[in-house]
Parts: sequence; C-alpha cells; structure tokens
Amino acid sequence: TRWNLLLMMLDSLIKNQQLIERCINRLRLFDKMLNNKEWKKIDNLVQFLKLFQTATEVLSGSKYSTISLVLLFKAEITGVLTYLATDSNIVKSMKHNMQIALDHRLPVTDLHVIAAMIDPSQRALTTVQKYFTEQNITAVEFLKQAVQKYVGDLEKGQDDQASRDETAEKTPRKRAKYDMLVKQASSATL
Repeated sequence: TRWNLLLMMLDSLIKNQQLIERCINRLRLFDKMLNNKEWKKIDNLVQFLKLFQTATEVLSGSKYSTISLVLLFKAEITGVLTYLATDSNIVKSMKHNMQIALDHRLPVTDLHVIAAMIDPSQRALTTVQKYFTEQNITAVEFLKQAVQKYVGDLEKGQDDQASRDETAEKTPRKRAKYDMLVKQASSATL
C-alpha cells in the first residue's frame, strides 16, 4: 500500500540520517538540513506507520486463514488512532483522517464476527461485543441467523431428507452414504 511505501522511504531516511547529513554538509546545502525536531517528527511517523505495515503483511497471507484476524487488527488500529501527547501535527492529522475513514474502509461484517467467534482466542473482543449491542442481538441469535443466511433453512433440509430417504433405499452404497450423512448431521446439531 502507499502507507507501506511511505514507511519504507521514511525508515530508510532515519537509518541513513548521518550519511544524509554528511552529504548535505559536503554540498553546502545547509538550508536543506533537517533539525532535530523534524527528525523526531519523521521518527514519530515511522513508529505510527509500522502497525499498518504489520497489518498489511499479516492480512495479505495466502497460506493461512486471515478473516479471523480482521477484527483483532481493527481493535489494534483503533487503539493506535488514539491521540498521544507526543504525536506530531502530521501524525495527529493522519490519525484524525483515519478515524473518520476507518468504519468505511474496514467495516465490521457478519463474516468477520463469525470468524472471530469461531476463534476461541477472539470471542471476547470488545468489537464483537459492541457489534452485538449495536445490533441488539445475543450471540446465539446472531449465530442462528447466520446459519440460516449462509447455510440455509433447516426445515427445508428436512423436506429434502424425505426425498433422500427414497433414493438411499435403492443401492447399498447410497444407503451407507445416507446413514453417514444423517449421523453426521445429527451430531453437528448437538
């Protein structure tokens, strides 16, 4: 992202501060020299942007599931966007703009909440509890609605079961498969 590119540039600037200052001195471009206050602003910005780099890298993973991490990172980002006395004006301005855009750019969706609930380490996230409060719903009701929305109506499944009963009786293989499906479905509803 462009934030990560900005971070890379500023981090490189900080790491090469002495070299940059020597070059500017040799070229006698003293008016281009940054003062300590300006270097601190750059360092403040680098520290602020590091969380976004971590979030981008982790949430861009392709070898593991990332959806359950979205709300955890959103909570972390919300915390980082809190104003600190040490924030430079640039960082304060960025935090303000990011606070305004956060819910639009990273909305809390049903799927994020479901993923967080499935991950036992994240069930108690404030973001999840806040979502239930805002929706005026309990966790159990939310999950019931989600199952109906994403899996389908359970009563419809019972109607389909009658037609499967007839088909399963035709061959031993189908009967065995049907018995296993019924067994797994009944254990899943417990």
